[in-house]
Amino acid sequence: MVLTTPERRSLTRFPLQLLVKVQISGTDAVVFAETKNISAGGIYMYTSSQLDLGSELDLSLALPPELTQSATSIDIACKAKVLRLDREPTGRTGIAAEIFSYDFLANAAAV
Repeated sequence: MVLTTPERRSLTRFPLQLLVKVQISGTDAVVFAETKNISAGGIYMYTSSQLDLGSELDLSLALPPELTQSATSIDIACKAKVLRLDREPTGRTGIAAEIFSYDFLANAAAV
């Protein structure tokens, strides 16, 4: 017997491996992560740093030109909240976070 859970995501997730600069809101702490997938409403990423469930994050990433079909990469700043942590035996942590705001940045510094 196969048990299935209904899909709760309403927005399409795209499998992308991108570098993400992660800052815990209200602190100077900066860590880096790599995305597994991303949508307009959420992100799943991996990091070797420890984050807490419920943490609010400031994320910075660059969408590559081949994805956006533009001449250059597009820098994005997001505000997100950690909804789930998947700790792996390797020490890496998978982070599922809800994106609740994002801004497209012009001439932003590289991640």
